[in-house]
Order: sequence, then structure tokens, then C-alpha cells
Amino acid sequence: MVVPVHGKGTKVLGALTRPLGQNLSFTDALQGQGVEPGTIVLDVRRMPANAEAAERLSLPVGTDLLLIDRLRTVNGEVLSHAKAFVRTVGTVEPRELERGISLYQYLKARLGLEICYVDDEISAEPASAAIAQELHIRRGEPVFVMRRIGYTSDNVAVEYSHSTIRADRMRYRSTSRFGTLAAATMSPVQPDQNNQESNGTVLGWNHR
Repeated sequence: MVVPVHGKGTKVLGALTRPLGQNLSFTDALQGQGVEPGTIVLDVRRMPANAEAAERLSLPVGTDLLLIDRLRTVNGEVLSHAKAFVRTVGTVEPRELERGISLYQYLKARLGLEICYVDDEISAEPASAAIAQELHIRRGEPVFVMRRIGYTSDNVAVEYSHSTIRADRMRYRSTSRFGTLAAATMSPVQPDQNNQESNGTVLGWNHR
């Protein structure tokens, strides 16, 4: 990806990386990597838990949850569609999210709800007509779907998020520590020779 640099013309960015399995939000993971992460809030409202959210959060169907529905962008280009279902009696101010504060930062600072660790699950699925329109791709094109459960320090599941990500813009790398089998490997890249003991799956921006 070529981006303008004020007073210096342009420069080519290397791949962005995002460690999975860590309690990093989209905004937190991309800050400081030479790009501008952004948020377009589509909806914030209270709703009864559907079957999927209820199962992931170990709650009865119909439990009152807060829905935060967003498009996530990088340098103005839509990268993903994310829906977060949160167990909280509070609400979220959309303008604050769109000004750059991450959802996790907001939940901690404004609502006193801290996500201490997460469980991520990723699959490849065909884009529906609605998702294709939002992500500006063709219906049926492969997309990555990330399902995340966020937990408090006392092991209570308080956030379930469902994110659909453009597969033509992302790559995944999975490494292991001293022979420990990693969960999955997709479009592998060479490990960092200076950090061969790193462990986890890495998500990066696929520049073209």
C-alpha cells in the first residue's frame, strides 16, 4: 500500500500485523502502524439476545444486551463489518467511537467494564449479498469471519462479537513455541528471525 506522507511525498507500507488471542481491539491493534483505523457506527441499541449470542455468552435467549454495529475502515477503505453484543446496563456514544476511541477503551473508561482476555475463532465463509454490499465485494466471495468472546478477570463472558473481514485484504500467520502445535495456519509468512519463540496467530493487512 502506498500512502502520502506530509512533506515527503509517499511511502510503501509493510504488512500490518495483529496478534490474535490477545485483548486488543481493532483500533488498538492498528494504532502506530502507519495507517488510520476508522469506525462508522451503524447502530447502537438494546436488544434481546439471539440464539448465537446467548450461547456464546452462556445466557438465556432473550437476555437484554447492548448491540454495537459498526463498519471498520483502514485509510478510509471498509475492511470489516463488526457486531458486538455486550452485557451491560450502560450504553455507548457513537460519536466517541467514530472519533477514535476503541470499544474496549470506552467500556473500561466510561462503563467500568474491562475485557481482560478473549477467545477468538476464525472461519472462511462466502459473503452474503448484504455483506458483499457493505464490504464492496462480490456476493459469494470468501470472507473471514471472526467470532470473539471477551471475559472479565473473574472469567465472566461479557462481550460476544461477530466480525466479517475482507479476505482479499488480510492474511494470517500462525506460529508455535518449541514445537507446540498452533491452532491454524492460513497464508503462512516467514516468522520473524529475531523472535523465533513468538507464539500465536497474526493477522495482517494484505496490501495491493
